[in-house]
Amino acid sequence: MCSQFKVVILVVALLTILASLLNGCASSTSGWKEAQSINTLEAYQDFLDSNPSKEHADSARWKIDTLSFLRAKQEHTISSYDRYLRQFPRGEFAHEVSERLEKLFFHKQTEAENSVNGYDDFLQRFPNGVFANEARSRREQLYFNQQINVQNTITAYESYLKDYPDGKYVDSARSMIEYLHFEQAKSVDVDTTYLNYLKRYPEGRYKADALGRIELIVFRKANKGQTIEAFEEYIRQYPQGMYIDVAKHNIEDIAVAYRQAKVVQVIATQLFYQKNPDGDSSAITGVSLPIESLTRRLLAEHANVTAVGPDAKSFTATLNVKTEGVALGNNYGTDIWHFTGASLSGKLSFDLPGYPSFKRSFSSTLEPPVSTTPIQNSTTGTSSPFTKVFKASGSYIPKLIELIYKLYGASALSSMLHDNDEDVRISALEVCSDLKVQQSFNGVMSLLRDNNFAVRQRAALALGKYKDPNAVDALVRSLQDVLDFEWIKEQSSNVRESAAIALGMIGSSEAVKPLITALKDQSMDVRREATKALTKITANNFGGDYDAWMKWYEEQWKK
Repeated sequence: MCSQFKVVILVVALLTILASLLNGCASSTSGWKEAQSINTLEAYQDFLDSNPSKEHADSARWKIDTLSFLRAKQEHTISSYDRYLRQFPRGEFAHEVSERLEKLFFHKQTEAENSVNGYDDFLQRFPNGVFANEARSRREQLYFNQQINVQNTITAYESYLKDYPDGKYVDSARSMIEYLHFEQAKSVDVDTTYLNYLKRYPEGRYKADALGRIELIVFRKANKGQTIEAFEEYIRQYPQGMYIDVAKHNIEDIAVAYRQAKVVQVIATQLFYQKNPDGDSSAITGVSLPIESLTRRLLAEHANVTAVGPDAKSFTATLNVKTEGVALGNNYGTDIWHFTGASLSGKLSFDLPGYPSFKRSFSSTLEPPVSTTPIQNSTTGTSSPFTKVFKASGSYIPKLIELIYKLYGASALSSMLHDNDEDVRISALEVCSDLKVQQSFNGVMSLLRDNNFAVRQRAALALGKYKDPNAVDALVRSLQDVLDFEWIKEQSSNVRESAAIALGMIGSSEAVKPLITALKDQSMDVRREATKALTKITANNFGGDYDAWMKWYEEQWKK
């Protein structure tokens, strides 16, 4: 009886549960149908809130997704699409909504605003979107045109290049930076600013303008000071310059005034010192260079000037010479200091009242020779080779000759090429070659046959500096001039050596055959310089191999 009662209770319970389920199911179904009949977001949401896990819940969610999309699409606003994506970040229509949102954002907001910040906002939100590249392009264009071009500063353009190293306006930015650098140089208008521009842009668009401005500045300085040195410096820097004729004319005008001075006083001041082993210097006496006598003679003989001494009372111009000599020494491994070297420096100043001075500086040093044994009779400063350094290149004599040439013209220089003093002829050759005085070219060639071999040697080297093919024949004759007298063998070989050097400097093909022949010269120095010259002229290098050079030459001749 008890067991039967329990069974009845269980059955009743099961029936109750079943009835409840059937009732719920019926209720869910009726709710779904009701939501369907209303077919609104709110109806489906109410159904879903009441039946979150029952039948038709997924369908309700899908309907909510669909209707939300349709509502956002109908409204077609940024906020409506944003609202949909917040609610359905992985929804059925999320991809389409994202595309619509980007397009709407770009055209209705970013494009309409058309600002750098607007495109920045867009790119921050859609860095890989369909319109991202176009946004970047427009952003760059606005940035360049509205900010960089408006500022128009070097810093602004450099900022653009930093942000867009491969941008569309890189060439324009770089071009503007160069332009602004040049404009800065023009605003200051001094040579250093133009030089800075050229250092930055060695082949820049304004290179010719910068060089022209620098030349003008140099000339202005010369013209403002009206000094000989300034005009000469301009000519040295710009031998083919725009204002070369004006500079030469100004110098010539001053020189003409000096030429009218027919009586010139020569005043020579000479001071000599010796540099002692402890580094201190002390004055020495008993040394006197023939400065005054030589100067007066050259002026008289080659410039047709009456040169008078320092005691003269009547004169129209003055040539002041200030010279300082220093005796240099070496102990040569002994306890005694030997003065075997010397240096000489000083200034020449040609002065005419009312006109700028003609000035020249000179300096030359002869270092103590290297020797393992002491030099005899050289323990006092007076024994130093002041006379030798007095005649050296760059020393007093060539600078005096240069000054006379500048004042009295090429005829005076050509005359000094034939002075009785070989040291004067050598110094005149130095001036001719350094300044390439064309009027004296023939006179230089004539000294290839001078009685003094040192003069011949200098004449050959001078002709090399002229680089004039008209000197080739004369130099070839010097190259082939072998004198057999024992006492002049070494000196004549020096001339041939210099001729070979000069032919290499001129670079004429007519010298090739004679230079090959010189490879058999008895002097090693001649053979060495002939080899160098051949290599320089032909761009071949067979060393000192006479047969190889001759074979090459014959093959070239056949061609």
